[in-house]
Amino acid sequence: MTEHLLIEKRDGIATITINRPEVRNVLTGGMYQGLAQYLYDLDQDEDVSVIVIRGAGEKAFCAGSDVKYFMDKTVLERQKHFAMVAALMQAPSRISKPVIAAVHGYAFGGGCALAAASDLAIAAESALLGLPEVDIGIFPMTIAPVIIRRVGVHRAFELLMLGERVPALRAAEIGLINKAVPDAEFEAEVSRWATRLAGLTPVAVRMGKTAFYNCLDLEHQKAISFMGNMMTINASSEDCAEGIAAFFGKRKPVWRGR
Repeated sequence: MTEHLLIEKRDGIATITINRPEVRNVLTGGMYQGLAQYLYDLDQDEDVSVIVIRGAGEKAFCAGSDVKYFMDKTVLERQKHFAMVAALMQAPSRISKPVIAAVHGYAFGGGCALAAASDLAIAAESALLGLPEVDIGIFPMTIAPVIIRRVGVHRAFELLMLGERVPALRAAEIGLINKAVPDAEFEAEVSRWATRLAGLTPVAVRMGKTAFYNCLDLEHQKAISFMGNMMTINASSEDCAEGIAAFFGKRKPVWRGR
């Protein structure tokens, strides 16, 4: 697994690279499991503030599941495989640090869903995204929930049922990703977003992300009350006091993470 998932840490940014470029970075069950575990591990790493997921090589971010991996398996073995897929789809929203998907080339099936499940997704304009499983007789049920949450019911049904490839600009337009940028600007924009997040107070970022996802599952009035309580905690932090003092003092804040 380790040779297919590479980790680099620098200046508060951890980069996980899916490293099977010879097969367009398709994922085996073990790689789904490993990716999820790395996300949870990096969430506990005090030297990491933001996580970037990307694919090796020039052709693909991730072209989905390695279909050969779950063919000729028993029902129980297939159930275990799709449980690992589901666990990865859940992981980005369950950890407290921001996750950015840096999408280039092909992002199909589980790769497309991984981009959608990430907190933020930036794509090069030449990238293609899609959920083509229906072409081989599979409706991608395991990854459907993250697509529905990202783009809404009607757009999700279109993507899941028709299985058509979507250019990056269109993917950004419908909310499947956050942004599509010219290929020449892609690396710089990924770096800019990651650096920006890494430079913010971990109190606001981590507390804010956790509150954001918890809020989504609450009834509207309860969500407002919950967020008000979370705001009180955030506003009582040392970093909040430092940020306000730095603003009025016209200086750069020094974050303490508390």
